[in-house]
Order: sequence, then structure tokens, then C-alpha cells
Amino acid sequence: MTLTAETDAASPVASPTRPPHPLVGANVSTLVRLVAENGWPSRRFMPDLALAGLSALVRAPASALEAGYMALGREAGGERPPVFIVGHWRSGTTHLFNLLSGGGDVAYATPVSVGLPWDFVLLGRALAPLLNRAIPAGRGIDAMAVTPESPQEDELALASMTRPSYYHGIYFPRHFARHMAAGLFFDGCDARARARWQKALHGFTEKIARRHPGRQILVKNPAHSAKIDAIREIWPEARFIHVVRDPHAVLVSTRRMFADLLDMLALQDHDPAEVERAIVAAYPRMMDKLAADAESLPEECFAEVRFEDLEQDPLAEVARLAPFIDPHRPEDILRGAERHMAQVAGYEKRTRAIDPEVAATVGAHWAAQLERWNYPRRDKIASNEGF
Repeated sequence: MTLTAETDAASPVASPTRPPHPLVGANVSTLVRLVAENGWPSRRFMPDLALAGLSALVRAPASALEAGYMALGREAGGERPPVFIVGHWRSGTTHLFNLLSGGGDVAYATPVSVGLPWDFVLLGRALAPLLNRAIPAGRGIDAMAVTPESPQEDELALASMTRPSYYHGIYFPRHFARHMAAGLFFDGCDARARARWQKALHGFTEKIARRHPGRQILVKNPAHSAKIDAIREIWPEARFIHVVRDPHAVLVSTRRMFADLLDMLALQDHDPAEVERAIVAAYPRMMDKLAADAESLPEECFAEVRFEDLEQDPLAEVARLAPFIDPHRPEDILRGAERHMAQVAGYEKRTRAIDPEVAATVGAHWAAQLERWNYPRRDKIASNEGF
């Protein structure tokens, strides 16, 4: 199947357009290494790289000042181990993230922090009114609104801070499969590269903790699904919530997501067949690695939720998971979820049938995961995309 950007008449979001490129938040070192490893952007995208380079140079003094500030150490109270929401893309991780982050003593990444990972504690705070006006109104890949306080996954930040990241395959898709394998599974990465990634993850998370001392940090990132062991090397007591969804719906929505992201963010032309192969290959590896890592976790450090249950009765699932986030005031988490549900009451999900080609692909490549999560093989089902 060829990946193409899809539109849906039921959705208020039009075809994706190119926003300011996320690499405008990168530092000079990351930009230089990315170009050295991946080649130059296509000519029509050179202005994106030029703007990113100019931004990195202008921000360099502020980045150095922030690094010194962070080196001074955090306020008393220490860093609480984060809670990570994991699961394959389009499994409902964002929906759960929004539900769990709206109440209680919770902190998380926001648009400014993922956009300016080197500078958001000091420069980002100073320029907040200006930066908040520049935030896109929607996510681009679906109809969910974005505000200055909208919870964001940390992968965009990490992609501007270090290597590897699967986002580098979206930015430089001539090497899409290589970046997917490295960014998800550390394929081709030595111990130094793994340690560099861990340092970036810890440093970015520590900055959020500095901005919100004493709060429980909540992280959502599908790319972390196969890295639980690497994360526990940083935080041995970290906790994880896995969202699982019918793989048929996941495949349809993931194809569309990557098509939209490439349309918005690619700096090079790409081969749709390579993207398709990488998507199909990644799912079973991610899920198998997550399942294996989960077996080593203490019971109190791992929870699982099915998207279908979350969609059917979100508040019941939040009530079950709330003590996992805030054992002292779980009712605050539930009240935040109620507020979020009221805010998105008019949201229209994209609904489309699963065609025989999707069912055949899932049956041929993801059958073990269907069995593991107890989803039936089928020729045609309804796929409720969204959140």
C-alpha cells in the first residue's frame, strides 16, 4: 500500500500544511551531525534548515546560560520517578495522557518545552507570551486542539537534543528505516549513543521538574515502548501504563499519521514503500519488547488499559488508574479527566472501515500480537480513529 496524506470530511482539520520546522529548537551540534549523517535537505526545503541554523546561533548564549542554571542543582525535594504512558502510535496514548494530566499534582511537557528544549526554563519563560501566540491551533495529524498548556510527548524535544530519534527519519526520510530502527530499538547504536540518549531524556525531564518542583512528572511517548529497560537504568522505580488497541485500527491510523508527518516535516523526498515496510516491521518488535520488559517490572510499576475500554467508559478507567499517578489525591485526577471530557465533547472521530488489504497485512505480520492482546482476526471492522 502507498502512503498518502488523507483527509476526512468529518474532520475540521484540513490537509496538513508546513509549520515552522521543529529543528528551529535544536542546537548547532545536533544540526551539524544530522546533516553530516543524512545529507542536505532537498533544495526547496533549504530555507527550513537555514532558519533552524540561525535560531540555534541566536539562542546559543541563552542555551549556555540555561545549562549553567541547571547545573546549580534543583530545589530541595528531589526528583520523583516519572510515570510513562507507552503503547504503539495511534493506540490511544494521547487520549489517556490528556485524561490523566488535567488534575492533581502532575507536570508534563508543553508545546514551548518541546519546541525549545535547550531554552524553555529561562528564555522560554521570558518569551512565553510571544511563543504561545505562535503555537499551531491543532496537531495536524488529527482534529485535537493545541493550547499553551496542552500535554506533549517528549520525542520532538529529544530529536532536537540528541540522536537517535525516529523523528530524524521523518526529517531526513532518505534514511527513514535506519532512523526508525535506531530511534526505537537502538539498532546500530553503541553504548555511548545509548548513554547520550539517556542523558538527554533525563536532562529534559529534570527541566520539567525544575519548573514544577515536587510534582509527579507524566511522560507520554510511543517511542519509549521498546526502551523500558533503558529508562529504568535512569529511574529504577519508574512506572509505566501501556495502552493497547486493536492492531487493525492501529495500522490504518499509523499509516495516515506518518503520511501527514512526512507532508509537514520532511526535508527530503522519500520512498513510500520504505516507509510502509518500516511501519509494518516496527509494530511486532515494539510490542514484543514492551511485553518482555513488562514481565520484569514489579506489579506496582506496570498497568495496562485497552483503548476500547477507555473509549467506552473513560472515567471508569481513569478512576482505576488515578492512584497509579497520585495515590494521595486520586480524586483530583478524576476531576481533571471530567473537565477534559467536557472540553472535547464536540470532537468528531474519524471512522472508516478496515479493508481486506489491512486485514491481510495484520494477519500476515501481526498475528502474534492479535493473539497476545486477544483481538480477533477479521476481514472488516470499524476503526474509530481519534484522540
